[in-house]
Amino acid sequence: MERPFEIYKKLWMADTISVIVLIVLIAGIGFTAIYPILEHDYVTAFWTIIGPIFFGAIAWAFLAYQSRKLAKNK
Repeated sequence: MERPFEIYKKLWMADTISVIVLIVLIAGIGFTAIYPILEHDYVTAFWTIIGPIFFGAIAWAFLAYQSRKLAKNK
């Protein structure tokens, strides 16, 4: 018998928890990026902000490449 693993059976509950986690993550990243600016350490602030954007772009490029590769093989 195969059944999917479910933690939250109600969609609104899963959506609410996802939004709360997203807000906490954005606030944490925001405060981490703002602190060097307040200390006038602009180089650290630049790399703190650019780092996640850069690695996110690389991950997105890998995902797009693999998606095209899988679609091509079908």
